[in-house]
Amino acid sequence: MASLFTAMGSFPNYFPPTVLYDRFIPILFAYVKSGATSLRPRCCELLVMFTVKLAPPAVVDVYTRVTNELRRSVTCYHRAAYLKIFVFTVEKFSRKFVRERCVESVSELVKDSTAVVRTELAKALLAWRQTLRGSNDQQLVENYTTVSQKLLMDEDELVRGAARQSMDCVRTMEADWSRGTRTGDAEDTLKEAQEGNLTDLVKDLKTNERRHKLKELLRDNEIDGPVRRIPSNQSKPSMLRVPTGGHAAPQSKYTPVSTSKSPQTSSTSVTSKYGPTTTTTTPSSRSKSGVT
Repeated sequence: MASLFTAMGSFPNYFPPTVLYDRFIPILFAYVKSGATSLRPRCCELLVMFTVKLAPPAVVDVYTRVTNELRRSVTCYHRAAYLKIFVFTVEKFSRKFVRERCVESVSELVKDSTAVVRTELAKALLAWRQTLRGSNDQQLVENYTTVSQKLLMDEDELVRGAARQSMDCVRTMEADWSRGTRTGDAEDTLKEAQEGNLTDLVKDLKTNERRHKLKELLRDNEIDGPVRRIPSNQSKPSMLRVPTGGHAAPQSKYTPVSTSKSPQTSSTSVTSKYGPTTTTTTPSSRSKSGVT
């Protein structure tokens, strides 16, 4: 099987994009999700190699599926495979496309509870730093710096070691950039020209996704109904007392009514083992004459 995946690297040169999309992309997805661990990196690489040959709408569809089925998967190995795909995406696609489609999802994985995923994220720091060259968005740079610092101080030794190795490579790359060597700007410009309107489609997709999430949120609020809250300045109901005049206060479901005796005469029938007995209660002199 490994020799087959090695030979598949030349398939994009011989098959049209429709065949790549309909026949081979589903097979690669299946092996990425449930194939052998030793074959998973090669399958991730082939998936990106085949996708880069597709038309822009098909590329957007493939990466939407990658995000939904791998990035948001409950299986840690799927999320780790997503990071491998991210690294290969940086090699094959323009920096602008990667920033628009992948960087936000990648940065969220620093909170992953599995060390395997965080280790893959630490290994991807070098590729992530490459996408930031030429970007004027300071928030992206600050986010990258925050994530790299968290990985360097991670509780797992493997994560910290992978982060240190990646940051050493990042410093070497930045030194080359300062000397004007190995910038990759010309190659990135060519990639961006070949992609056409791919970035615009990604922006439209993200806008539609935000609108869909907002509609779902509003719909959920309408179903649940407004939440009734008691103002903080409203005093809680207190225990009601029976007035001296002899009339009981209205009963409330929140406040128990005191069980004072009524000033009127009442008869109570009690049944015991010796037979029925009638008890008569007469008003006291105080309740008849009022306050003395």
